[in-house]
Amino acid sequence: MRSKLKSFIENLIAVLIAAYCCVPSINDIVFCFIHKSTMTILYAIIIVSLVIVLLMLLIKGKRIVLDARFILILLYVVVFYIIGRLLGFTDIEPVYFVCWFVAPFSLFYLLKKVSSFSLKNLLFFISIIPSIGILVYREIFALSEQSTISMGTSYNFLTPVLACIACALFYFVKLSLVKKLLYVPIVIINAVYFFELAKHGSRGPILCVLFFLIIFLLVSFDDKKRKIIFHPIRALTALIVLVFAIVNLRPILVSLSSVFDSSILEKMIILYDNNNILNNRSNEFIAASSTIFDSIFIGHGISSFRYFTGYVYPHNIFLQLLFDGGIVLFLIFIVPLILSVAKLFLKSSKDDYSFALYFFSVAFVHALVSGNIWANEKLWLLYSYSLISLVTFSSVKRTRVHASIDFQNRYEKEQR
Repeated sequence: MRSKLKSFIENLIAVLIAAYCCVPSINDIVFCFIHKSTMTILYAIIIVSLVIVLLMLLIKGKRIVLDARFILILLYVVVFYIIGRLLGFTDIEPVYFVCWFVAPFSLFYLLKKVSSFSLKNLLFFISIIPSIGILVYREIFALSEQSTISMGTSYNFLTPVLACIACALFYFVKLSLVKKLLYVPIVIINAVYFFELAKHGSRGPILCVLFFLIIFLLVSFDDKKRKIIFHPIRALTALIVLVFAIVNLRPILVSLSSVFDSSILEKMIILYDNNNILNNRSNEFIAASSTIFDSIFIGHGISSFRYFTGYVYPHNIFLQLLFDGGIVLFLIFIVPLILSVAKLFLKSSKDDYSFALYFFSVAFVHALVSGNIWANEKLWLLYSYSLISLVTFSSVKRTRVHASIDFQNRYEKEQR
């Protein structure tokens, strides 16, 4: 009975976190039926549900021992945000700051501290939940006057599409025949979504998918050694292909556009011919670079780029971290992320690897080329995962060291 209850709670947590990740795409789907945004309501329902589950776990006797790093980082960002709101620097509303940063950063961390849940199931649920949108997919992917899908919709449906690709590559082969048959319609639906994104979407989501596939080819999971293996020969081959593609970018784009009718390809050809492949984002880069040094150590304030430069955001995670929080915030974010990736090469499970690769592709690569990092909720879920992964890894190492010392002491006593 207890095992069934535990399994139910673990699946419930996975479903709720998956639903949280899919809120933007769910909102797009609901909008087609009622023509009103329900994003805030959806976030509220899911976050309250996660809080209730967390409280239930605590009532059942689970203990939370908070890591100092978690507390300091949360306080640092929240205090900077509050100061920015009081001084009028920050343009992000408090409700969305909670939904996009506080909730994913805190709740995922706390839930992982008191309970376990399947990261594999989480990816499956993410790929499944927005599938209902196939009923109104033509309205969801309605084209703008420029014959493109909005950037927001493109990234919203990148979430289930990339999760489906991850599930297909990592887990589909080992599913039972019944589960395979049940999952095939989900694959077909996400393939339809991906076709729309590739034909009329934004360049950023396609880059995220390409990054995922390239890393999947360069790095594989070894079931026997239980860690990921890097393939240098494949990496060298990929580098040669990449250099060739960059040098021959326009002919490749023209060849692809003659075979596949895509507004993305047409737009890239036009931008290339106008010597503007970054689509005027160099203006934001210059504005960020020239202003960062005015407050290089602690930054200007959370989501304050518009106030100081007139541009919405710098379209690059490194520049925004330095601009908003200076070197302090930059190191606070980057160091744990690098360490968690390094930890994957030392010891990891397939779920750890697939989860990290998925969220790195869907969130970090997104933040590298576009968007406001404080509106990128999956980025902070990835960051929370990185912290909890490091804490867990450190505790395992300490346990092994203590066990080794105890064994050595017992051995010495026996020898005496």
